[in-house]
Amino acid sequence: MIAALRDRALADYVLFGISYGTLLGTTVAHDLEQRVDVAPPTAVVLEGVLGRAFGADFAGAEFITQWDRVRGVLPADVLAELDTAAAPYGIPPLGWSKILMSVLPEGPGDTAGLMLSLSTTQPADARQATIDALQQVANGSELRAPGEVELYREIACREIMDTVPASDLDVVFSAGVLVRNAAEEGTKCRELHVTSPYDSAALQFQRPLYLFVGDSDVATPAWQGAYHFEHHAGTATRIVTRGGGHNSLEFNQVACAPALLASIAAGGGDLATVAAGCPMQTTIDRK
Repeated sequence: MIAALRDRALADYVLFGISYGTLLGTTVAHDLEQRVDVAPPTAVVLEGVLGRAFGADFAGAEFITQWDRVRGVLPADVLAELDTAAAPYGIPPLGWSKILMSVLPEGPGDTAGLMLSLSTTQPADARQATIDALQQVANGSELRAPGEVELYREIACREIMDTVPASDLDVVFSAGVLVRNAAEEGTKCRELHVTSPYDSAALQFQRPLYLFVGDSDVATPAWQGAYHFEHHAGTATRIVTRGGGHNSLEFNQVACAPALLASIAAGGGDLATVAAGCPMQTTIDRK
């Protein structure tokens, strides 16, 4: 990243990181402080924020919390199918594990809307279309080259968490609920352990920092963004989307994302005004 910035001789740019890229972005922003051959960014923007390695914190905990929240608004016929059928809507438990880990990052509202469309009170054609779409997710498999898998292992298991299951399913579906996939924990990491734990508190920089957080994010829980915000020594702004999921700009606030980023690039003076026009409510903290 730094070599690319030097090559392009950029003098006015925003450094943007999303999900794991927030770890990379924080590291690059910190390293740029030590350089004299590359201009620093105008601002650093992080979305779906990692603040530190998970350590003893269970990485899948928020999946369980948000699914329980969704279950609380589901109609009785959907709950009965999920809780009692051996293969709800013709999809086995493993398929539901994949489905819920795929859709919950978009936020509890979107997930609830999807599940509500399974009710027998919905039009039959629309209901079947939802079942067909979910079946495709359940049957899908993410094919990765061996080198990509090993790169992921080396990064995730050394820097973030060493409990990654071989299936990448931190939680699994069982009789309608999500439970910790304890049987598989660490099977992808094998001999690797968190020997270089990421900690944003140790990677300080002076450029203005903007953190976009979804308060219902299952992948990078809101406490991760809070940790980054609270431990950053410089100027920081945290924009929290109420009911937002992982990558809240991409999934929840895409309609106003260009205006928010334009505001930040111009100094962020009107950020609160711009955020007030976003589809979902936000809260903004500054320090």
